[in-house]
Order: sequence, then C-alpha cells, then structure tokens
Amino acid sequence: MNKNRIYLLYPSFRNVGGVHNVIIDLFSGLKAEYDVIVSGYDEYCQINERYREVIPESNYWRLSLSRLLFAKGLLISHHRKLTTKLLLLSLFLKRNIVHVAHNEFFNLKHVTLYPKNIIAVSHRVKNNLVEYFKQDPSRIMVIENGIHDRYADEYGKHNYKQTGIKILFPARITKIKNQVNVVNKLKGKVDEEVNIFFAGNGPLYDELKSKCRTSSNFVALGFVSDMLSLYKEMDYVMLFTQKEGLPICLIEAAMMGKPIICNDVGGNLEIVEQKVNGFLCNSFSELIDRINNLPNITFSEYKHLSENARKTYLDKFNVEIMINKYRKVIYQFGM
Repeated sequence: MNKNRIYLLYPSFRNVGGVHNVIIDLFSGLKAEYDVIVSGYDEYCQINERYREVIPESNYWRLSLSRLLFAKGLLISHHRKLTTKLLLLSLFLKRNIVHVAHNEFFNLKHVTLYPKNIIAVSHRVKNNLVEYFKQDPSRIMVIENGIHDRYADEYGKHNYKQTGIKILFPARITKIKNQVNVVNKLKGKVDEEVNIFFAGNGPLYDELKSKCRTSSNFVALGFVSDMLSLYKEMDYVMLFTQKEGLPICLIEAAMMGKPIICNDVGGNLEIVEQKVNGFLCNSFSELIDRINNLPNITFSEYKHLSENARKTYLDKFNVEIMINKYRKVIYQFGM
C-alpha cells in the first residue's frame, strides 16, 4: 500500500540550526508511517553533511514552488516567507498547507499570509500570531519542540565545581543573538573564575573573535561539530538574545541537566523557571550580578538546578511528545 506523502519545507539546509534539527527529527519520527520529503532550495550535495547522513537523496527534493503546487500530499512549511509564497501561488488550487511558526516577528504584518492550520512552537509565539498578526487563536495549535534523548546513559556524571566555571552560549553569531553586545557589556565586569564560551559561526563571528582576544573571560570557539561533548564540559548554558521562538539549545541544555541563564524573550520561560532549573536576567546589570554570584552556589544547590533541568526535558521536550502531537495534526487531513 502506498504511503501518504508529507513535505517538510525550509529554504536552506546548508547550516546547522534549531529549525533544521526539528525538521530532521520530524523526518526520522514520521518516515515509518509516511512518505516524507524534505525540501529546500539547495541541491542535495549542498545540504549539511550531518543532514545527508539522515536524509537519503531519494527523500530530498530541491524546492520548486511550481512543482510543489501540483504535488500530492501535505505541505508543512517552517518559514513564513515561503508559506506566503505558497499561499499566493495556490490561490486557484486547493492545497493542504500547515505553517509552523518558530519565532516572534514584528514586521511584514500586511504582506504575510497564514493558512487555516498553524502550529506555534511556544505560547509566546502563539500570542505574537494572535496579537500582532491578528490570527484566530482557534486555528493555532502549540507544539513545543522536542529532541532525542542523547544523554540518558550518562546523566549525573558531571562533577560541579565552584572554580573555573564554564558557561556555554550556543547560537549562530548574529546581531539578533547578541553575542558581540554581551562581550561589550560584560568585559571587565565578570569574575575571573567564570569563562563564557561562544559556540557557533555566522556573519559577526570575526568581530566576536577579535573582541574575545582581549579578555580571558571570553572564548569564541566557532562552529563545533560535536556539541554533545561540549555540553558535557560546561556548567551552565546561557542565552541573552533579542528574539527567540523556543530555543533548541536551551532544550538541549535541559536534556543535559545544565542549569540555564537567559532573558525573557520568545519561549525561554516555557523552558526556564527562576531558581528551579535556571536563572532569569532581564538587564545586563542583572546578568553581571548573576554570573558573578555563580561561584557562591553550593553543590547541593547546583544539583537541585541540574535535576530539575533534566526533569523539564523529560516531562515536556522529549521528541516523542512532539512527534505524537504532529501525528494528530496530520491525522486531521485524513492521512
């Protein structure tokens, strides 16, 4: 019997990122039941090697809007401009399209189109769709991102220490992710026992690397292929960004049992609970105070934060929870 076909759409799979990883996990979780096609504008040989290890060439289409309009199956778009193009081109063709909103946006309000069925990765993102884009809340289902548990056999082996504290800031190096600004604001104000490691590449990487050279507290690592090993080495994970959806890196931190330091943007607070599994800081002065207080945290306090972080992942963000919720959405289309 032929399987129903599902298309997972995103413009490019050349870089490694949170949205990409969600799509890859969806592909892996649904491929036994459905004929799943991953589609982007890149040629197959151009997509990231990590993704080519998971997606066979036969399950990848170079994205062509005209081709997709006549393809049979359910289109699940993870990019709002791509969704708008699909809806414009399909005005005269009945197509089943689901949009997945991964971020809050505050622009292009009057030129963005959404289909009847929308998935938001966090309640904060749903509120953005309702309040800014004036979408009907009854059409929006919240499905939090989930990831595979890659730490089940090793959780608890990390030995916390109060000296030489390591904080990981894992994100693409961009203006929105705020790394350069973080270094500018924190330089000369951070306890010598604390080091912040920036993992990722991006358009501002060279500038970040240059600024990190002048302070022993900051290290620009660039792209790291083995993030699991890097997480293991760290004591905390930090994000202090301008915009988020539901950050995969914070879910990864929770999976690894790492307490989190972040600000209140996007869905961060749907992952982090103040002094339960991490710390909330909404100004640079608060961030500096929190970082400088880390050496005073006892082992028992750290263990409490770590165990709660791990529990947050298991209760809310395991990949099977996400996959099962997507199955329910797909089932609505008779598939």
